[in-house]
Amino acid sequence: MKLFLSTIIAGCVFTMFARCRPSQSLTTPGTLGQNLGVTDCDSKPDWTARNFLKEDCYVSVLDMFLQDYRPHPQAKFDFYSSLYPAPPGSNRLQTPKRYTTKSCTLALVMLYNFKSAELPGTFRIGHLHTEVATFGEIYTTAQRLQHNCIAGQGQGGRLAWEPVGQTKSLGVFFWATDSEINHDPRFPNRFTAENHINASTVDGFVHSIDR
Repeated sequence: MKLFLSTIIAGCVFTMFARCRPSQSLTTPGTLGQNLGVTDCDSKPDWTARNFLKEDCYVSVLDMFLQDYRPHPQAKFDFYSSLYPAPPGSNRLQTPKRYTTKSCTLALVMLYNFKSAELPGTFRIGHLHTEVATFGEIYTTAQRLQHNCIAGQGQGGRLAWEPVGQTKSLGVFFWATDSEINHDPRFPNRFTAENHINASTVDGFVHSIDR
């Protein structure tokens, strides 16, 4: 996968979604810059690092597109916090789930793990430690954050986050790989069968497997 990404990035990192976008339909996200709405570009000092490059974030979004969005864009998954037991059923994914490219990490984290003062911008209390969401929704949100914040706020870009899911309890985050928050013990960076999925389905459900 990494070799494949490196061979195509040179030609499309700055115009990634113009050249590498999915085919358009009523059930797939729009291209970058098309009806992406308004996002508050909010982050905290412990999300940043000196060597952060916004171009790495473009590759992290592409990684998620190839790995999880393209195989099953509209499949619903039960995302849950690694601090709690897995919910019943096979269509589940443990968080945090990361897509890391050098200096930039795109992370899916349950907002239940945060206190209100820890997140910038609008934050409500009462989040659940599980959430139902699709990678279509997550990918669209990552595109919006990338367009409005990472690419749209000067040379260095601005890190940001946004909630997704039926109850808005799952957060889509961009932060620096070497940042303090990326090494927070509440968000272990480990590979398990419960935070990776394959592209095959059984009885309409995508099952978690080891790779």
